[in-house]
Amino acid sequence: MLINCEYELCIYNRNFRCILRKASVDSVGMCADSTPVLLDENLLKESKEKQFSELEKRWEDENRD
Repeated sequence: MLINCEYELCIYNRNFRCILRKASVDSVGMCADSTPVLLDENLLKESKEKQFSELEKRWEDENRD
């Protein structure tokens, strides 16, 4: 039985479903088996900088009015 998964960075998440045959849930209802995808440090840094720049531009545009 596949269960829903909202943690998009988990390696077991496929189309927001957990592909583990038996996923464990901890006492607060969180998945005890989630394993995050390890991202290349440079890729992560570039992505953060790009997204932050986009946010800064939006903030500037909103505050210009």
